[in-house]
Formats: sequence, structure tokens, C-alpha cells
Amino acid sequence: MSLSIRLSHFLADLFAVKGWIKEDRKIAYVVGLDVIFSTLIDWTAVGMLAILRGRFLEAVVYLLFFLTVRRYSGGYHANTRAGCFAVFISFYLLGDIGVVEIYRNCNAAFLAGYGLGCMAVGELVFLLFTPIPNDRKKYAEGWLAGAKKKALLCLNAWYCLAVSLWALGSELSGQIIMAGNIVVLLILMSKRREGK
Repeated sequence: MSLSIRLSHFLADLFAVKGWIKEDRKIAYVVGLDVIFSTLIDWTAVGMLAILRGRFLEAVVYLLFFLTVRRYSGGYHANTRAGCFAVFISFYLLGDIGVVEIYRNCNAAFLAGYGLGCMAVGELVFLLFTPIPNDRKKYAEGWLAGAKKKALLCLNAWYCLAVSLWALGSELSGQIIMAGNIVVLLILMSKRREGK
């Protein structure tokens, strides 16, 4: 049993003993607390890596993109927490290194073409494949029906911000595009898994 699950059970038991929650609701609190703790672990790891790399603002943009867009789009989910952590951290690092290298080594014309091409692919993938539900999650009635619109709305809001930042010469536009590329990759990985 993972540390976050053990801590979640401990806190849910404590809340029940204190009378703050009903005994029959403990499992819901365990699940919720576990999600909070595992998310905090992921975000803390990205934050620490970002500080070490001197790229904290870029990491904040990346995480906010994930928080808003991935919630509605869905995508690949690893089978274990360790796998999820490894994929999340690896993709963040590879994406951030990719952004640095692209902005260091490419001219404005390439950056414009790259950004527009990535946005076009992102739009297409979101139109065709989202939302991708998580098999281990229950959704409220009607939630999935509106998720595609919300995913596209969030994606396009971020893409508009990326275009504006690119016009100002900010590398943050590349971080947004790369975060979009990673979510697109997670969606395609999920579709590939479904096809097997």
C-alpha cells in the first residue's frame, strides 16, 4: 500500500473518530485524500525540478495547462501510481528541455510554422478523440457530453494565449504548445491502448 493511501486511511479514520464524517463515507474521503496527496507529490516534484532548472514560471504554465485542459480531454492513465508519476515527470522534463532547445536553435519562421502545425494537430486530435474517459472513474450524468466542448474551449483559450505570447517574443508560448503536444500524445496513447 502506498504512503498516500496509508495517510488517507489514517486521516479518514481520524475524521470518523472525531465525528467530522460518517463511518459509511470514509472510503470516499480515502479516495479524495489519496488524489490530493498524489497530485501534490507530482506537482511538488515538477516544482522542485523547475526550481533546479531555473524555470519555475514555465512549470507553472505547464501545470496550469494540465489542470485546465486535461481534466476535460482525458488521456492515457498508467496502471500504477509509480507509472503515472514516471510518465508525468518524464514528459514534463522532455517537454521543457525540448522547448529550451527549440527556442535556442530555431528562427522565428520555424517557430511560427511549428506552433501553427502543433495547434492544427491538437485541434484535430481533440475534435476526433476527446473526451477519453478514465475507466477507473465515475462521472456525473451528462458530464462527458459537455467535456468535448470544455476541452476545446480550454485548448483554444491556451492557444490564443500562446499566439499572443509568441507575438511578444516570450518562450512561454512554446511551453503552452509543448504542454498541448504532451496532452495530444497522452490522448493518442490512450486510443492506441483501446485498440489493442
